[in-house]
Amino acid sequence: MRKKSIAFLFCFLMINLLASSQKLAYFKLIDGAKVKLPSDFTPMTDDDLALRYPSTKKPLAMYTSADKTADFGLNISKTVWPESDLKILQKIYKSTILEMYNKVAFTKEEIMTIDKQPFIAFEFTSEVENHKKYSYVLYKVVKNHVYIFNYTCSQRVQEKWQPLAQQIVSSIKFNIAPAAEAKIERKEGVKYYQPKRKVKATTK
Repeated sequence: MRKKSIAFLFCFLMINLLASSQKLAYFKLIDGAKVKLPSDFTPMTDDDLALRYPSTKKPLAMYTSADKTADFGLNISKTVWPESDLKILQKIYKSTILEMYNKVAFTKEEIMTIDKQPFIAFEFTSEVENHKKYSYVLYKVVKNHVYIFNYTCSQRVQEKWQPLAQQIVSSIKFNIAPAAEAKIERKEGVKYYQPKRKVKATTK
């Protein structure tokens, strides 16, 4: 039992050492918004966006790792919301997350300060249609528009990418004035829909 504990500790330390050794660099998301990501992240192509994130609206920015196992993106919601009601908005987005997946386990749900500004933060694992993933999602309200930052990866590589999550979200620099918008071009043969799913939520 002692040997197993030592082996587990060694693996944990090695994973965190590898994560901390990754070189991070600032990437521009849009005018007034940037974040530090691993230096080998690149902008996701339109074809990858259409296949992996089918939607009627293109994200404002989406970057992916060299092996395409981890993504970081920024989007803007159609929701109009006053900046003074973050607690209520937090509850609404938690319900939205629960509705999106069959199973959800939250490890963080709070309003945190980044770059001297309040952000709604959720860190969680989820499962839908046998696909399991890890996510760290932030919501920021500016002039009644909700900006959504999303860092995500498959659970099979969670041990590699989760240790970087806090460094990444803490590095966000955000100074947006007017709301930004982006449109996606519909591609032939690609279905744009969000299937309905049964909800079973768990909380750690």
